[in-house]
Amino acid sequence: MTTEIVKYNATDDWAPMMPKIAKLSEYIAQTEFVPKGLRGKAPAVAAAILTGREVGLPPMTAMAHIDVIDGMPTMDPEMMRALVYRQGHELIYTEMTKTRCVIKGRRKEQPDYTTVVFTIDEAKDMGLVGKDNWRKQPQNMLVARCTSRACRLLFPDVIGGLSYTPEEVTIEAVVETEAVQAEPEKPRLSRAKKPLSVPTAPESGQVIIEAELIEEAPPLPYDEPSSEPVIVEAADEPKVVPITQPQTRKMLMLFNELGIEDREDRLTYTSGVVKRELASSKELSKDEAINVINALENHLYDLRENQS
Repeated sequence: MTTEIVKYNATDDWAPMMPKIAKLSEYIAQTEFVPKGLRGKAPAVAAAILTGREVGLPPMTAMAHIDVIDGMPTMDPEMMRALVYRQGHELIYTEMTKTRCVIKGRRKEQPDYTTVVFTIDEAKDMGLVGKDNWRKQPQNMLVARCTSRACRLLFPDVIGGLSYTPEEVTIEAVVETEAVQAEPEKPRLSRAKKPLSVPTAPESGQVIIEAELIEEAPPLPYDEPSSEPVIVEAADEPKVVPITQPQTRKMLMLFNELGIEDREDRLTYTSGVVKRELASSKELSKDEAINVINALENHLYDLRENQS
């Protein structure tokens, strides 16, 4: 299997190539050269090949180094480094131990290096060190985390949005799930009934809504007049659409590109944008998620402008 990285005009020529990609996917989908998660799934194989083409990878290399975790494409650190080196940028590993990894990175058009660090203490704070791979290979895991952090910060255009490693996405999904499960169930409030009263001589089109809530009274006889307000059910409140999975993945990607990897820091940032306290990103509505994503993208744009 070749590991040569081929440069494609991926944004323009994928459409005429699609029939060939589909045929290739059908041909190789059942072979052992295809990872187990894709084996027998020709459409998924085609999607992996197309994803690889967008960052300049040939088909077999793309399937070997790109994986899909919980609906999100990921790339292993080895291929991240290869793509960075191919573009002429620099990643220099100045320290690699079981407790700390330090990388100096520099874009080829910039004179200065940026130092990126990931330590075992951070891994402990994130609840990683109890995992089997962290107990057996702490140095390799620190290097992988530090590499993805450096690539997100310095070379997002090179890795083409494939800014997560499979291990990172798996851990984030577990942490988020555990946090949601730990939340106490909130009591449901019954919908109140609001009395609607009309004054004796209202202005044209005017309706007065009483502020005090009262119990619904039994119906009166048809011919018996009454001065009591008429009880009507309150209109249903507009339905709030919750945050979507694509929005959750987009927010996670942007936080990682900004180097905001601590869950509490992310929640603090998000709470500040929506102006209410959050215990989990699952509490966001779809509209609130749009505001958070816009804020993160503006933050990332400003950061890149300052670096250029």
